[in-house]
Amino acid sequence: MKQLLITLTIFLTFFNSQLHGQKPSPSVIYSTYYGGIGTDDADVLTIDTDGNTYLGCHSSSRYLPGADQFPYKLSGGMDAFVIKLNNKGSKVSYLTKLGGSKWDAIQGLVSDSTGNIYAVGTTYSSDFPVNQSGFQSNFGGKSDAFVVKINPQGKVIWSTLLGGSKDEDGRDIIIGSQGNIHVIGRTASKDFPTSSGALQSKSSGGIDAFICTFNPDGNLLSSTYLGGSGDDIGFSIKSDDLGQLYVAGTTNSIDFPIKNAIQSKHNGSDDVFLAIIDQIGSQISFSSYLGGAGTERLYSIDLDSLGNVFVMGVTNSLNYPTTKGSFQTNFGGARDAFITKLNLQKKEVLYSTYLGGSKDDDPRNLVIDNKGNSFIVGETSSHDFPLVNNIQKNHFPRKQDAFITMLDVHGSFLHFSTLFGGNGTDVFEGVTLGLDGTLTLSGASNSTDFPTTNPIQNVFSGGRFDMIVTRISIFTD
Repeated sequence: MKQLLITLTIFLTFFNSQLHGQKPSPSVIYSTYYGGIGTDDADVLTIDTDGNTYLGCHSSSRYLPGADQFPYKLSGGMDAFVIKLNNKGSKVSYLTKLGGSKWDAIQGLVSDSTGNIYAVGTTYSSDFPVNQSGFQSNFGGKSDAFVVKINPQGKVIWSTLLGGSKDEDGRDIIIGSQGNIHVIGRTASKDFPTSSGALQSKSSGGIDAFICTFNPDGNLLSSTYLGGSGDDIGFSIKSDDLGQLYVAGTTNSIDFPIKNAIQSKHNGSDDVFLAIIDQIGSQISFSSYLGGAGTERLYSIDLDSLGNVFVMGVTNSLNYPTTKGSFQTNFGGARDAFITKLNLQKKEVLYSTYLGGSKDDDPRNLVIDNKGNSFIVGETSSHDFPLVNNIQKNHFPRKQDAFITMLDVHGSFLHFSTLFGGNGTDVFEGVTLGLDGTLTLSGASNSTDFPTTNPIQNVFSGGRFDMIVTRISIFTD
């Protein structure tokens, strides 16, 4: 019966796409490996107004493409990197290494209007390079978050640690409406630095989310905890035109601070949390759980031009709240993606859907275009993952393939959904939309036949993974 429902869903998706007159024809502009003989992974990326691509990476390779022009020396087993590619993906424009003697990774990246890059990440290195004049120059505990600003030539302008005496993890970063830098992550420290007038000045449980704001010069403007008596992990942050911050993550706290909620009670072992706070982290205007009886993990949120909020993650709940008429109302199996669109002013769920097949489907990121369509990327091991206009004809996951899925504005059908991978494990983790409507993706692969087009590097270099970068053009009538 489950297989029949999935097959019927795929058929209806194709029928709806024809009925609505949507004729997507995605095509690959470029697709490339990027890596050395170590482990290389590009968790996130951003692009500038000229279409140049910036990769937020971690790597243990002693030589990466572009190192002849931009030489570096590894500081430890795994270092963080910001790597700039030109708008054709054909040239390394700079390669900036960050890191100390232990594990370092970039997990959030954003560019400003003049080509500066701001990055947030996590370090286990007590000797992570920071400015002595920065907000925090001393390593706090087992791991710290870090925040870095890089100029258009790839030079570090300022860098700071961010943490207390235990563990921190820096997860996402944005530039707000007033040009300030907002970051989100998680902390297990009771002495995480908070600011005067903070929404929550003390830790409430084992792990809390944190939200911090810096000005463009690296000065801390505000900092707050957010959480209940359990574990609360901040993962994604966005800002609207009014400067309000939309923050989201995963919680198992039954007493997470709730206000004007869509779902006021904690339902499962882990639920999503979504909250709106002011830009100085002192007041909360909305906060809600979202989830079913199992486990939800929040990976990404985004806003459309009307202020609607899109929430995306992974679930194993058989009763994740879906809406009538949405693309997939039934759980596929093992783990599925979920995508939920909310109007918070009306406290209304506009649509909510599963996305997945009968095995493990792991979404990693989401972005919304100017029409309100959703792009979801990740990896799948489901041979019955829903496909529409698959770029790789007659290709099904061999181990785990990357996927790209475009869901319509009403959440009712797929404009397209395609696999992208080879004979090994492939995953897309970062995704961003260009001003020209192209979609650029980053991730990792250990396939020896990952599909390449106009590549900087056309073969797998070895090691555990190479980075992958792919740009596609999307056309719809």
